[in-house]
Amino acid sequence: MAAAEPSWPIIINYSLADSELRSIFQSQNYKVRVSKSNGKDVVIFPLSSVAFFLLRLDEITAQIDGKSNVDQEVVHRFLGEKLGFLLACSPKECAESMLNIAKITCKPLNCVVKERLQKLKSATVSDGVILDILSNLGLNSHHILFLNMAISSHSFA
Repeated sequence: MAAAEPSWPIIINYSLADSELRSIFQSQNYKVRVSKSNGKDVVIFPLSSVAFFLLRLDEITAQIDGKSNVDQEVVHRFLGEKLGFLLACSPKECAESMLNIAKITCKPLNCVVKERLQKLKSATVSDGVILDILSNLGLNSHHILFLNMAISSHSFA
């Protein structure tokens, strides 16, 4: 079994005090604090400066002409903010997703992730440039693949 994870603090709104989400966090040894001062149905991870606003799908959709549309009030409330919708089918899936995001955005892991993504991005751009150059030489796809592999490994056979 894996080593115990650090006991990170998690602040949940009073509206979630008796929720299954709180039980999940506590069962994984996270320090869960209940607060009335943050917004309703909000979960905050202070070490990673990330907050989640939990909404049930039936609360944010409105039936218009038989189609479901996202409530405009929710969109306007967070317009201009870094807002992303994360869908979850169960409290367990919701907790896992929030914990993964909180861990990745917490230092020092976020620095490592940024560095690796930059390396991946530069490698992808380099491969794309190399493939464009090789294809402009009029080579067939087999030769392009062979040369690209040779260039990538820095050894010409």
